[in-house]
Amino acid sequence: GDAGIDFSIQNVPDYLQSGSTFSFLLEVINYGGYSVPVESIEVDLANTNFFEYSQDTLTNDIPLLKRTSDIERGGIAYLNFDNVLFSLPALAGDTTSLSLNTCYYYQTDGLVDICVSDDSYGDICNAVGEKEIYSSSAPVEISEFSQLNSLKVGSAIKSTIRFKIKKIGSEIVSSKGANDFDCSSKDLNSNSVRINSVRIGNIEFNSDGQTSNTISQICGGSEIINLNDKGEATVTCNIITYHGWTSALGEFEERLTINLDYVNNEIISKELSIIG
Repeated sequence: GDAGIDFSIQNVPDYLQSGSTFSFLLEVINYGGYSVPVESIEVDLANTNFFEYSQDTLTNDIPLLKRTSDIERGGIAYLNFDNVLFSLPALAGDTTSLSLNTCYYYQTDGLVDICVSDDSYGDICNAVGEKEIYSSSAPVEISEFSQLNSLKVGSAIKSTIRFKIKKIGSEIVSSKGANDFDCSSKDLNSNSVRINSVRIGNIEFNSDGQTSNTISQICGGSEIINLNDKGEATVTCNIITYHGWTSALGEFEERLTINLDYVNNEIISKELSIIG
Protein backbone atom coordinates (compact mmCIF):
# COMPACT_ATOMS: atom_id res chain seq x y z
CA GLY A 1 0.00 0.00 0.00
CA ASP A 2 1.01 3.64 -0.39
CA ALA A 3 -1.31 5.41 2.03
CA GLY A 4 -1.31 6.77 5.53
CA ILE A 5 -2.70 10.01 6.90
CA ASP A 6 -3.77 12.67 4.39
CA PHE A 7 -3.90 16.35 5.42
CA SER A 8 -5.87 19.04 3.62
CA ILE A 9 -6.07 22.77 4.53
CA GLN A 10 -9.65 23.97 4.04
CA ASN A 11 -11.91 27.01 4.54
CA VAL A 12 -9.14 29.59 4.19
CA PRO A 13 -10.25 33.09 3.08
CA ASP A 14 -9.89 34.09 -0.56
CA TYR A 15 -7.66 37.03 0.43
CA LEU A 16 -5.57 38.09 3.40
CA GLN A 17 -4.70 41.54 4.68
CA SER A 18 -1.64 42.31 6.79
CA GLY A 19 -2.61 42.48 10.48
CA SER A 20 -5.87 40.59 9.97
CA THR A 21 -6.97 37.39 11.70
CA PHE A 22 -8.61 34.40 10.06
CA SER A 23 -9.59 30.82 10.81
CA PHE A 24 -9.33 27.58 8.86
CA LEU A 25 -9.81 23.82 9.16
CA LEU A 26 -7.34 21.02 8.69
CA GLU A 27 -9.02 17.86 7.39
CA VAL A 28 -7.24 14.68 8.51
CA ILE A 29 -8.17 11.37 6.85
CA ASN A 30 -6.73 7.92 7.50
CA TYR A 31 -6.33 6.05 4.20
CA GLY A 32 -4.06 3.37 5.64
CA GLY A 33 -4.27 0.02 7.37
CA TYR A 34 -3.43 1.13 10.93
CA SER A 35 -5.93 2.62 13.37
CA VAL A 36 -4.39 5.79 14.80
CA PRO A 37 -4.97 6.26 18.57
CA VAL A 38 -6.00 9.50 20.25
CA GLU A 39 -3.24 12.14 20.43
CA SER A 40 -1.01 10.35 17.89
CA ILE A 41 -1.20 13.22 15.41
CA GLU A 42 0.40 16.61 16.09
CA VAL A 43 0.15 19.73 13.93
CA ASP A 44 1.59 23.24 14.38
CA LEU A 45 2.33 26.31 12.30
CA ALA A 46 5.58 26.04 10.34
CA ASN A 47 6.08 29.65 9.23
CA THR A 48 5.64 31.47 12.53
CA ASN A 49 7.46 34.52 11.13
CA PHE A 50 4.41 35.13 8.94
CA PHE A 51 1.60 33.85 11.15
CA GLU A 52 0.89 33.87 14.88
CA TYR A 53 -1.31 31.41 16.73
CA SER A 54 -2.05 31.15 20.43
CA GLN A 55 -1.75 27.35 20.66
CA ASP A 56 1.54 25.57 20.13
CA THR A 57 0.18 22.25 18.87
CA LEU A 58 -3.14 20.70 17.89
CA THR A 59 -3.79 16.96 18.14
CA ASN A 60 -6.55 14.46 17.38
CA ASP A 61 -8.97 13.95 20.27
CA ILE A 62 -10.65 10.95 18.60
CA PRO A 63 -9.06 7.80 17.14
CA LEU A 64 -8.87 7.51 13.35
CA LEU A 65 -9.84 3.96 12.45
CA LYS A 66 -8.02 2.19 9.63
CA ARG A 67 -9.48 1.84 6.16
CA THR A 68 -11.20 -1.48 5.45
CA SER A 69 -11.76 -3.22 2.15
CA ASP A 70 -15.40 -2.13 1.85
CA ILE A 71 -14.86 1.64 2.23
CA GLU A 72 -12.67 4.18 0.45
CA ARG A 73 -11.26 5.74 3.60
CA GLY A 74 -10.86 5.19 7.31
CA GLY A 75 -11.48 7.65 10.12
CA ILE A 76 -11.69 11.40 9.61
CA ALA A 77 -11.08 14.34 11.97
CA TYR A 78 -10.97 18.12 11.73
CA LEU A 79 -8.55 20.38 13.57
CA ASN A 80 -9.70 23.99 14.02
CA PHE A 81 -7.20 26.83 13.76
CA ASP A 82 -9.10 29.86 15.08
CA ASN A 83 -7.98 33.51 15.10
CA VAL A 84 -4.67 33.08 13.32
CA LEU A 85 -2.89 36.43 12.87
CA PHE A 86 -1.23 37.27 9.54
CA SER A 87 1.56 39.49 10.87
CA LEU A 88 3.83 39.95 7.85
CA PRO A 89 3.77 43.37 6.14
CA ALA A 90 2.78 42.68 2.54
CA LEU A 91 1.64 44.43 -0.61
CA ALA A 92 -1.55 43.87 -2.55
CA GLY A 93 -1.09 41.30 -5.27
CA ASP A 94 1.52 39.33 -3.35
CA THR A 95 1.01 35.76 -2.26
CA THR A 96 2.11 33.96 0.87
CA SER A 97 2.26 30.33 1.89
CA LEU A 98 0.41 28.99 4.92
CA SER A 99 2.52 26.02 6.06
CA LEU A 100 1.93 23.41 8.76
CA ASN A 101 4.24 20.87 10.38
CA THR A 102 2.42 17.54 10.53
CA CYS A 103 3.54 14.52 12.51
CA TYR A 104 1.92 11.17 13.21
CA TYR A 105 2.82 7.74 14.55
CA TYR A 106 2.05 4.80 12.23
CA GLN A 107 2.62 1.08 11.78
CA THR A 108 3.07 -1.31 8.86
CA ASP A 109 2.24 -5.02 8.97
CA GLY A 110 3.65 -7.52 6.49
CA LEU A 111 2.04 -10.98 6.29
CA VAL A 112 3.71 -13.93 4.59
CA ASP A 113 3.50 -17.75 4.70
CA ILE A 114 6.87 -19.42 5.22
CA CYS A 115 7.96 -23.05 5.32
CA VAL A 116 8.73 -24.73 8.66
CA SER A 117 10.82 -27.82 7.92
CA ASP A 118 13.98 -29.62 8.95
CA ASP A 119 15.01 -29.62 5.28
CA SER A 120 15.23 -26.47 3.16
CA TYR A 121 13.91 -28.38 0.14
CA GLY A 122 10.94 -30.29 1.49
CA ASP A 123 8.15 -32.24 -0.18
CA ILE A 124 5.25 -30.18 1.16
CA CYS A 125 6.78 -26.71 1.14
CA ASN A 126 9.98 -25.08 -0.10
CA ALA A 127 12.01 -23.01 2.35
CA VAL A 128 14.23 -21.44 -0.31
CA GLY A 129 13.01 -18.67 -2.59
CA GLU A 130 10.84 -15.58 -2.82
CA LYS A 131 7.50 -15.57 -1.02
CA GLU A 132 4.49 -13.41 -1.77
CA ILE A 133 4.01 -10.88 1.03
CA TYR A 134 1.01 -8.71 1.82
CA SER A 135 1.95 -5.27 3.18
CA SER A 136 -0.70 -3.13 4.84
CA SER A 137 -1.48 0.24 3.29
CA ALA A 138 0.98 2.67 4.92
CA PRO A 139 3.73 5.26 4.18
CA VAL A 140 6.29 2.44 4.47
CA GLU A 141 5.83 -0.95 2.86
CA ILE A 142 7.52 -4.34 2.95
CA SER A 143 7.93 -4.83 -0.78
CA GLU A 144 9.86 -8.10 -1.11
CA PHE A 145 10.41 -11.21 1.04
CA SER A 146 12.63 -14.27 0.65
CA GLN A 147 13.20 -17.32 2.82
CA LEU A 148 16.79 -18.54 2.51
CA ASN A 149 16.72 -21.82 4.46
CA SER A 150 15.04 -23.92 7.14
CA LEU A 151 17.17 -26.11 9.40
CA LYS A 152 16.79 -28.19 12.54
CA VAL A 153 19.09 -27.05 15.38
CA GLY A 154 18.59 -29.12 18.50
CA SER A 155 14.85 -29.26 19.08
CA ALA A 156 14.18 -25.99 17.24
CA ILE A 157 13.64 -25.12 13.60
CA LYS A 158 15.59 -22.05 12.51
CA SER A 159 15.37 -20.06 9.32
CA THR A 160 17.06 -17.10 7.65
CA ILE A 161 14.71 -14.57 6.11
CA ARG A 162 15.36 -11.43 4.06
CA PHE A 163 12.92 -8.63 3.32
CA LYS A 164 12.99 -5.22 1.67
CA ILE A 165 11.56 -2.08 3.26
CA LYS A 166 10.54 0.83 1.03
CA LYS A 167 9.31 4.31 1.95
CA ILE A 168 6.44 5.64 -0.16
CA GLY A 169 6.29 9.36 -0.91
CA SER A 170 8.48 12.28 0.14
CA GLU A 171 7.71 12.40 3.86
CA ILE A 172 10.43 11.99 6.49
CA VAL A 173 10.17 8.89 8.66
CA SER A 174 11.95 8.55 12.00
CA SER A 175 12.15 5.95 14.74
CA LYS A 176 13.43 5.38 18.23
CA GLY A 177 14.49 2.30 20.16
CA ALA A 178 11.59 2.35 22.60
CA ASN A 179 8.08 1.00 22.86
CA ASP A 180 6.49 4.37 23.57
CA PHE A 181 7.92 6.77 21.00
CA ASP A 182 5.53 9.17 19.28
CA CYS A 183 5.44 12.71 17.93
CA SER A 184 6.36 14.12 21.35
CA SER A 185 9.81 12.56 20.82
CA LYS A 186 10.34 14.20 17.41
CA ASP A 187 13.06 16.55 18.68
CA LEU A 188 15.63 16.13 15.91
CA ASN A 189 18.47 17.01 18.29
CA SER A 190 17.77 13.98 20.44
CA ASN A 191 20.40 11.28 20.06
CA SER A 192 17.77 8.59 20.52
CA VAL A 193 15.70 9.66 17.50
CA ARG A 194 16.99 8.30 14.18
CA ILE A 195 15.99 10.26 11.08
CA ASN A 196 15.22 8.29 7.89
CA SER A 197 14.70 5.02 9.73
CA VAL A 198 12.01 2.61 10.89
CA ARG A 199 11.85 0.21 13.81
CA ILE A 200 11.10 -3.49 13.65
CA GLY A 201 8.49 -3.70 16.39
CA ASN A 202 7.92 -7.44 16.18
CA ILE A 203 8.37 -10.63 14.19
CA GLU A 204 5.94 -13.31 15.28
CA PHE A 205 4.14 -16.46 14.23
CA ASN A 206 0.82 -18.15 14.81
CA SER A 207 2.88 -21.01 16.22
CA ASP A 208 5.50 -21.11 18.97
CA GLY A 209 8.07 -18.95 17.21
CA GLN A 210 10.18 -15.83 17.54
CA THR A 211 9.02 -12.97 19.76
CA SER A 212 9.92 -9.30 19.87
CA ASN A 213 12.30 -9.26 22.83
CA THR A 214 15.28 -10.40 20.74
CA ILE A 215 14.76 -8.43 17.51
CA SER A 216 18.11 -6.64 17.89
CA GLN A 217 19.93 -9.96 18.28
CA ILE A 218 18.31 -11.72 15.33
CA CYS A 219 18.28 -8.86 12.78
CA GLY A 220 21.87 -7.67 12.60
CA GLY A 221 22.31 -6.13 16.02
CA SER A 222 19.64 -3.42 15.99
CA GLU A 223 15.87 -3.08 15.84
CA ILE A 224 16.35 0.32 14.12
CA ILE A 225 16.69 0.01 10.33
CA ASN A 226 18.28 2.95 8.50
CA LEU A 227 16.96 3.72 5.02
CA ASN A 228 19.27 4.68 2.14
CA ASP A 229 18.97 7.76 -0.10
CA LYS A 230 16.21 6.02 -2.07
CA GLY A 231 14.23 5.37 1.12
CA GLU A 232 14.94 1.64 1.03
CA ALA A 233 16.63 -0.99 3.18
CA THR A 234 17.18 -4.74 3.02
CA VAL A 235 17.01 -6.65 6.30
CA THR A 236 18.26 -10.17 7.05
CA CYS A 237 17.11 -11.97 10.21
CA ASN A 238 17.91 -15.38 11.66
CA ILE A 239 14.76 -16.52 13.41
CA ILE A 240 13.40 -19.49 15.30
CA THR A 241 10.27 -20.67 13.50
CA TYR A 242 9.35 -23.48 15.90
CA HIS A 243 10.39 -24.59 19.39
CA GLY A 244 10.20 -28.27 20.34
CA TRP A 245 9.85 -29.58 16.80
CA THR A 246 9.63 -33.34 16.28
CA SER A 247 9.52 -35.46 13.14
CA ALA A 248 5.89 -36.26 13.89
CA LEU A 249 5.02 -32.64 13.08
CA GLY A 250 6.54 -32.92 9.62
CA GLU A 251 6.82 -29.82 7.48
CA PHE A 252 4.15 -27.16 7.11
CA GLU A 253 3.54 -23.54 6.23
CA GLU A 254 3.11 -20.95 8.95
CA ARG A 255 1.91 -17.34 8.85
CA LEU A 256 4.64 -14.84 9.74
CA THR A 257 3.89 -11.23 10.71
CA ILE A 258 6.49 -8.46 10.51
CA ASN A 259 5.55 -5.24 12.28
CA LEU A 260 7.26 -1.90 11.59
CA ASP A 261 6.60 1.38 13.37
CA TYR A 262 7.79 4.93 12.83
CA VAL A 263 6.91 8.61 13.06
CA ASN A 264 5.97 10.35 9.80
CA ASN A 265 6.77 14.08 9.31
CA GLU A 266 5.63 16.30 6.45
CA ILE A 267 5.18 20.02 5.80
CA ILE A 268 1.96 20.86 3.95
CA SER A 269 1.25 24.27 2.46
CA LYS A 270 -1.45 26.33 0.78
CA GLU A 271 -0.89 29.52 -1.21
CA LEU A 272 -2.90 32.57 -0.11
CA SER A 273 -3.48 35.87 -1.92
CA ILE A 274 -2.91 39.27 -0.26
CA ILE A 275 -4.96 42.42 -0.75
CA GLY A 276 -2.65 44.74 1.18
